[in-house]
Amino acid sequence: MAGIDMDLLYFRRSIRDPIYGYIPITELENRIIDSPAFQRLDRVCQMHSVHLVYPNAKYSRKCHSLGTMHLIHQAFTSILYRQHPELQQRVPALLYHNPPDKLMQGLDDLSSPWDGKAWQGQVMSELARVTQCMRLAGLLHDIGHAPFSHLFEHACQKCKITFDHEVMTRKIIREVLCQQDKLIDSMTADFVCQILGGEEEGLDARLMFLHELISGPMDCDMMDYMARDAYHAGTMEYGKVNVSRWIQGLVVKGGELKIEQGHVETLLSAFHALLYLYDTVYYHRTCRNFDLAMLDALTSVSDLLDDIASDHHMLLYYDDFCLLHEIRSSKGAKYVQANHIINDFLNRRKRFIKVASVNLNLNLDWLVQHEKEFKGLLNGIEGKIRSAYPLFNLRMDTRPRIRSVGLKPQKIAAWLRNRVVWSKDDGRVKLLKEVKETDLDRLRRMHVPVRVFLPANQAAAISDTQKKEIALLLANEIRSLHALQAGEGNPPRDFKRARRIIKKGGLFRLRR
Repeated sequence: MAGIDMDLLYFRRSIRDPIYGYIPITELENRIIDSPAFQRLDRVCQMHSVHLVYPNAKYSRKCHSLGTMHLIHQAFTSILYRQHPELQQRVPALLYHNPPDKLMQGLDDLSSPWDGKAWQGQVMSELARVTQCMRLAGLLHDIGHAPFSHLFEHACQKCKITFDHEVMTRKIIREVLCQQDKLIDSMTADFVCQILGGEEEGLDARLMFLHELISGPMDCDMMDYMARDAYHAGTMEYGKVNVSRWIQGLVVKGGELKIEQGHVETLLSAFHALLYLYDTVYYHRTCRNFDLAMLDALTSVSDLLDDIASDHHMLLYYDDFCLLHEIRSSKGAKYVQANHIINDFLNRRKRFIKVASVNLNLNLDWLVQHEKEFKGLLNGIEGKIRSAYPLFNLRMDTRPRIRSVGLKPQKIAAWLRNRVVWSKDDGRVKLLKEVKETDLDRLRRMHVPVRVFLPANQAAAISDTQKKEIALLLANEIRSLHALQAGEGNPPRDFKRARRIIKKGGLFRLRR
């Protein structure tokens, strides 16, 4: 069995990367990268439909996984050096941008949380092992993604199929990389899964920041895919973030990840960049057009989705190309429609036209508290529009109804209400509104495009007058949702009133 040697952090070779220049890898990482389970990620696109709008936006989850590993190494070692007294004595401050001097006051002492590990020994050996596990967590965090990634998960939800790529990731690490391929030992596999799963996997509360570095509102996963998505899409102005300065501002207090007050601007710019990417790249109207089409194709072959979602060996067999080939080569009535959709997708033929579009100015704090009820109202509005025009197969598409590309923006807003800013001047952990109230207000609001699509084969049958009527109806409904947000005195009562009024034919009259 391949254990972790004392020289585990000796980098054997480097991989050229367009974002970071070179990404060094260890011998253990090299073996994992060359495994079939990981190489499959080279055939799973990071953004499955964006290349149909931005032609160069086509790269794999393998590239993103390597980048995340690189960033998580930089972030973890930076935090470790600043908050580990013995490490500071052994490693010259000249090697780091921030000498420790005043920085340790009031922060966690990171020389103690590793005492309970089974690999106890010399401190440098322990930290090397933990660092290697952090790198593996970054490298393997997406290994459980199915073909077409988040779109596959959304299709599973529509078909009532249970699937979570994060749970699948941990299963593959334990049962394939550890037990089957014997690339890592069980202790390493368990600790990597704890880092990825956090509280769900029983991670020590003192080490919860390890999980937050890979799966949190300000994590290395998001920082890498933002920079990489913007680079490949050619929209560098939207995804540009000073990652080095963000890393320098990370500290640990009470086992949780915080940002030093002087680095808050960098974090806020990252969140703004994410919202811009949602508006201009991920939820571009043409991207959503093809997303809806592929969603129809996937849901029409629900038995195949169930096979992939329920068996990790089946999942490791399928990638984007293999799944498309399977559907296109299969016989049977249920595959006919899926075949037509896939052919249109591959040849960039739009299956829908946009009939109407209205921007919903959504308060994310409000959405966090009432997301379930809000989705019910959206379903009601769609039902009303469809019933008003029964001859057309109208579909309403809006961002809060589908899984985000990465982190849900509303979770960022919820997280920013907590104490996340650490001040080295007084050693206090502050609320963001104590530091940047104006920026917080901006992040609390999101402009959500609400669109009504019509199948392209019905485009000739709908008149311009009907399009205007649908647009007006949609605008009235969205205006009433704005009123509901503004007058949130007794939300449960208001939501019940809203549903009653929708059934009677008009949400527009809803007022407090």
